[in-house]
Amino acid sequence: MESRVRVMRVGPGGVQEHSVDELEGLLDQVNRVDADLETFLWVDVPVPDDAAAEMLRRVFGCHELAVRDVMRRNRVPRVHVYADHVFVILHTPELGKAGHVHYIELDQFIGARYLITVHGPLNPVVPLEVAQREVEGVRRRIESGRLRPTTPHELSYALTSTIARMQEGFIERLTEQVW
Repeated sequence: MESRVRVMRVGPGGVQEHSVDELEGLLDQVNRVDADLETFLWVDVPVPDDAAAEMLRRVFGCHELAVRDVMRRNRVPRVHVYADHVFVILHTPELGKAGHVHYIELDQFIGARYLITVHGPLNPVVPLEVAQREVEGVRRRIESGRLRPTTPHELSYALTSTIARMQEGFIERLTEQVW
């Protein structure tokens, strides 16, 4: 499974992709006192690995327990508030073979000038595209101009409400089958 971390600057001009090597410089830019307050970073981690964990610790100063949580499957949603960011664990259901329901996990670190989304870990039978469905949908909405988040919190809300709609649709489909 490819684990290409995506670094995106989100602002009035839409989404601009950057390399991971530019991350620390970009973070310094958006954190400057004279920075455009409608521009922030979105870092998307498709597959959590040791390099991603180190980035979370070193570059963003994420709490060790939160970093530990992104590296493993979590059974329940959670919210933890830290001094400089909020950590959220969300799940969306995905119907598998023979009625098995996979929990697709999306973790979020929400800071004043950044949003980090971390997918998984995933069951190997679930394609990576399924895990990235909501993130890619929101990114496309920003690129098309239909969504214009001005803060990481607004972007997090867009992702969270998309996940809630997916859950609602999933439950509706199951209810139709049972009726």
